[in-house]
Amino acid sequence: MMLVRCDASEQWGMGNLMRCRALAQALHAEGVEMAMVGPGMDMQQAGDSKLFHHWFPMPWQEHAVDNAKQLLGLSRELKAKVLVVDDPRANEAFQQVVYAAQIPWLQFDGTATQPIWANWVLNALPHAKASAYAEVVRNPSAQLLLGPQFAVLRKEFANAAQQQVHKNDGLRVLVTFGGGDDRGAIAWCLNALSPLLENNIQLCVISGLANPRNAHNLSLVQAMPPGSVDYCIQPEEPWSLMAAADLAVMASGTTVHEVNVFKLPTVLMSLVENQHKPGQAWAEALGTTYLGDWAKISAHTLLTAVQALVHQLQAATVQVPSLVDGLGASRVAKVLCAQSHR
Repeated sequence: MMLVRCDASEQWGMGNLMRCRALAQALHAEGVEMAMVGPGMDMQQAGDSKLFHHWFPMPWQEHAVDNAKQLLGLSRELKAKVLVVDDPRANEAFQQVVYAAQIPWLQFDGTATQPIWANWVLNALPHAKASAYAEVVRNPSAQLLLGPQFAVLRKEFANAAQQQVHKNDGLRVLVTFGGGDDRGAIAWCLNALSPLLENNIQLCVISGLANPRNAHNLSLVQAMPPGSVDYCIQPEEPWSLMAAADLAVMASGTTVHEVNVFKLPTVLMSLVENQHKPGQAWAEALGTTYLGDWAKISAHTLLTAVQALVHQLQAATVQVPSLVDGLGASRVAKVLCAQSHR
């Protein structure tokens, strides 16, 4: 048995929960029983009952130590051998309590700026370096799982990337800002990119059920030319939509790993502060465009950046490095299983 502690909400977004599902899928294939700790029952999806034997809603408490004690209590009750923690609020105080309990755990991280006591540290960003973690890792036996090869995605992304996809004559632009509150970014993109629709270009928007702006966004779509915009809420197969796209306009969050499986050219921007450095890292690694904080970008700047990318695609001068092969979840699962079988 392994326990996964993460969180998901309109505010936090769905990225943490989605990659924990992907890791659970890979661990399930290895015969490991899983329990989810944190998200409310309203966050469950079809298929979660197969991946998770237990689902414990557990709101984050004010004091980090209390959250660690709750998690350890559950781990003892369920006789869990390994923990997975995917929550940026799991600070040093939280980790010291878990470390003292001598139960091994995997910690997701994206900054290498705070002390880390975990047995495994996973940072799948392209700029993740062991030298940076040498300054913050406190566990002398910690193993670092760094770089896009450890990006935790569902197996369907790798499968879809290997299949031949028939694309229409016109270009298709994917627009996505995660599964939580898009903060107005989708509506802004729809308005900014509307001139593209006159040139046989379609938009495909992926949004989440937790996005409170879906109704407003859909009202904008209805006012646009028929068939020019597909607005997909919590699609069952997002990998198929990504495979059918030609380029992406998106937040520089965890979804960048997914679109890179399909080597999509991207125009990136940050929806929240913690996406700024990842956006810069992806721009450097992929040679793509990172525009910065979406709220500070003019509609003209976005449209110009996308038009430039469209022209490059039409001239067949775009080559995107493939940094993510979609097999990271399996790699991480095998590392964790080696520990749990001891």
